[in-house]
Amino acid sequence: MNFRHSLVKLKCDPKMVQGTLCHEDVKTTMQLYAQSDQESRLEARGKFLALLLGDKAHLLTETIQ
Repeated sequence: MNFRHSLVKLKCDPKMVQGTLCHEDVKTTMQLYAQSDQESRLEARGKFLALLLGDKAHLLTETIQ
């Protein structure tokens, strides 16, 4: 992971990242780096499923026998 992606991973404000990376438009920043944090995205999905399924969330990880 490089410095640019670290800024996204640290949840820095997109406008701050834009200024740091000298992007003319914040859209450039968002298109290039906001989608790069796959790990956080998967973690968020997991939390959502845990809330949705409650105590049945363990069923997603059990091996079917």
